[in-house]
Amino acid sequence: MSDHIRPLRSAYDFSTLEQNNRIMVEYIWIGARGPSDMRSKSMALDTRDFGENGPTVEDLRVWNFDGSSTNQAPGYDSEVLLVPRKVYRDPFNRGGNLLVLCETRDNLSEPLPSNFRDVAKDVTLSHSEERSQVSFTQQYVLASPNSVLKRPVSWPLKGYPQPEGKYYCGVGPTNVSNRKIMEDHYKICLYAKINITSYNAGAMLGQWCYEIGASEVLTACDDLWMSRWLLMRLAEGYNCNAVFDYRLVKGDWSPSTAITSFSTVAMRGRAGLKAIETATTCLKSKHSDLVPLFGLGRTDRDDCDGSLVTIPSETMKASKGFLRDARMTANFDPYLVSAAIIDAICNEGQRLDNLNCKYQQLVDTYPDV
Repeated sequence: MSDHIRPLRSAYDFSTLEQNNRIMVEYIWIGARGPSDMRSKSMALDTRDFGENGPTVEDLRVWNFDGSSTNQAPGYDSEVLLVPRKVYRDPFNRGGNLLVLCETRDNLSEPLPSNFRDVAKDVTLSHSEERSQVSFTQQYVLASPNSVLKRPVSWPLKGYPQPEGKYYCGVGPTNVSNRKIMEDHYKICLYAKINITSYNAGAMLGQWCYEIGASEVLTACDDLWMSRWLLMRLAEGYNCNAVFDYRLVKGDWSPSTAITSFSTVAMRGRAGLKAIETATTCLKSKHSDLVPLFGLGRTDRDDCDGSLVTIPSETMKASKGFLRDARMTANFDPYLVSAAIIDAICNEGQRLDNLNCKYQQLVDTYPDV
């Protein structure tokens, strides 16, 4: 087996340097090509301009970037606006420094084609009486930065590891790899106040899985995107990539998938099971319209049907709770998926054609989204 990866070491440690009443605020946004294409840039702000608890998201100004350099705008009209939406504590720099998740908009303040947060907000507000909540289970693989090699970092350089069976939730050096990155990611998400609720090793060696707990739709979606950025930023320090490809390795190996758990106020209420059963039927009936929105990478050979929409046993016992939809690939957009699920359940899927058209245009423009 290849050596496990180790953190890159700097010759200097600047972590204790005085910042002279200034903080670093990292503006983070989603690029044109999905979860593996996240971007960021940093702004220094004077802490004396804010209260003792530091700036809120309302205090942060709209910034911009050159969209022609990220394939998000043409060269002749390249300014893209960064609109702050949610602030997190910065686990890498600490000391009051911040991370801020941003929306991308053009200079007319219209959302970019890759910005589905605006869609999720609109759909959620249209059905605000439902008080929808979501949670997400996210899988990923730690892979070599070598684009030619493109395989899990813990795998042999030639050949394959032993077949699956002992890796899921495993322990020991032959059963799991790079647990340190997983634990570091877990802790920095907690420090950033992301609602991360669980973590475990996946079925394939080098694959990991974590969960963002149930909360209001935009909050959970924002947390998932920020957790992805933190993971990629952390992996950068180990000279490896956090990969969300559905199938990084061809053959008889488990793909990287995702699960969305969903509930409305009626589903969470007394005798909510009937509402859950109705919602499950809605999602199954809209399968062909929903699956194209649930991520990329599947082929006709992959099993994906309505049977992946289930009611957990704990929900059955309580006669209330949530349903679970396991049809997503790991590279799904939580904003888009949440909007589609709410529309299918609460609006008879009337927006699904429009969502498919919008997403397909993005995929056609960037085939590797």
